[in-house]
Amino acid sequence: MNDDENNDPLSPEGHLIINIIKTGKILTRYMDRMLRSSGTSVVELGILHRIRNMGCRRLTDLAEDDFISKPRVSNVLNAMVERGLIERVKDTNDERAFELVISKLGEKLYSDSIVLINNFSCEFFKNADLNLMDGVFRDALSRVESVSRDKT
Repeated sequence: MNDDENNDPLSPEGHLIINIIKTGKILTRYMDRMLRSSGTSVVELGILHRIRNMGCRRLTDLAEDDFISKPRVSNVLNAMVERGLIERVKDTNDERAFELVISKLGEKLYSDSIVLINNFSCEFFKNADLNLMDGVFRDALSRVESVSRDKT
């Protein structure tokens, strides 16, 4: 251990948080570059995934789920509508509101992107203890969500 490490005021837990943040940022940048080849981005794929699999049908739900600002989600959704990936359908319960629905083109893009992610993930996590890692990250996510709810 050198003198710099002895004088480091950051706790081991602090280092872990920094490493989680760095890992997330690096993976997001890498995934964005990879997904561009299929014509989408991490944010767009996240939106397609939430609409398709989690029932998020409104802008507010998507912004809250992804911790992205409403204006940013709105801009991304507008671009996705223009590209024909999603459609805004009038909400039958509220005439001012719209529900988001994935188009056939959006479904195709989603499917193609999932293949890329699955192929990358299998190679990336080769020989890893997936159950252990999944448990650790689910626990971390739960803690972060709890802290973020307490602060708002």
